[in-house]
Amino acid sequence: MGVRSLTWAARRVDAETLDDARALAGALGLEVVADEPGKVVATTVRGDVVEWLAPERAEPAHLFVAQETVLGFDVDDLDAAMVSLAAAGFTPIVEPQRAPGDGIRFAHVRGPGGLVYGVIQLG
Repeated sequence: MGVRSLTWAARRVDAETLDDARALAGALGLEVVADEPGKVVATTVRGDVVEWLAPERAEPAHLFVAQETVLGFDVDDLDAAMVSLAAAGFTPIVEPQRAPGDGIRFAHVRGPGGLVYGVIQLG
């Protein structure tokens, strides 16, 4: 099992900050792939994802209980990563599952300091 990259970040922000998120994405040359009420999602050229979510869109709720930003690691073997994390004492919150529509597999785990991390297998 190996981590290939830090590939996803989700940030809970207030609704007024979404305009700034759009501006930041534009200034950095990110592609805005979703711009909906309460949610802006942008990608890098490599396909990494950044999400800004207003409180009403900050789902699932367990992601933002202890923090405002959640990071996700792209691993080459999600099942092996989950076994390794559990053996090290890190508690799965969401068992491995497929994201709707894109076939990406992911899980959420409670890590150091009680913070939540995404573990993602892109392919």
